[in-house]
Amino acid sequence: MRIVDIVVDAAKRDSPFHLLNPLVKAIWWICLIIVPIIITNPIFLSAVLILVLSMTKMARIGREFAKVVKIAYPLLVAFIIVVWPFFYRTGTPILGGLITVDGVIYALAMGLRIITSVTICLFFVMVTDMTDLACSVGQFAQEHLGFSYTGPFMVISSFKFLPESFAHFSNIKDSFACRGQKFDTGGLVQRIKAYVPIFIPLILTFLDKARQMAIALQLKGFGAEKRRTFLKPNVYTWKDYLFMITGIFILAVAIYFKVRTNLSGVFFWRYL
Repeated sequence: MRIVDIVVDAAKRDSPFHLLNPLVKAIWWICLIIVPIIITNPIFLSAVLILVLSMTKMARIGREFAKVVKIAYPLLVAFIIVVWPFFYRTGTPILGGLITVDGVIYALAMGLRIITSVTICLFFVMVTDMTDLACSVGQFAQEHLGFSYTGPFMVISSFKFLPESFAHFSNIKDSFACRGQKFDTGGLVQRIKAYVPIFIPLILTFLDKARQMAIALQLKGFGAEKRRTFLKPNVYTWKDYLFMITGIFILAVAIYFKVRTNLSGVFFWRYL
């Protein structure tokens, strides 16, 4: 199963985190994703990482989450941990002066920073149905900002077509492979050329789907009214407020560490 399919399927569960208001979860995500941007303290980031990982168990997505991170973590982190020490020259030299102790520590901290960011983003998308999020944002924009619902509808449609596009691409590729087309032989340019014929039927499929959707929207009177109703109204419970306050509190603590202390950096212990 592809990563996109795993993420999309995980977002359709009914755990306490899945049932929270999508707009609230978006605010929580914005607050937490700022934390690894302004903080490099490994202890602080480790605490945030452990918190989010524990939430994956409560959200009952631990197994699916592990399948995704075992692919994402090595690809994103390994390069930084291996390469960064050669560019951070401050500190005690080791390995004949090729790298320094501070460089290794800093590289590990940057790896932890990326892992924390990826974990926060993955948790958000795996407990939030993007269709529900777009509807929630569209309803808020219509009721409080006076925006049209056409924009959120386009976002919803794009999220709907994303997994379908991967499925169509796979099916077309398999059909070409059955006819003798080779995708894994030759150099880079030859491999790219082998994929070019796939996009012709793929684009035609998308155009046909777009035409069918346009006809369906016209038959249903899409755009006839400036305001629309929503199947799932924006309702906020005490659980939503508690979850949002948690994210705001973590961000506030991070900002305090950054502004009021010298403990927000990688080498925080030198200021104790």
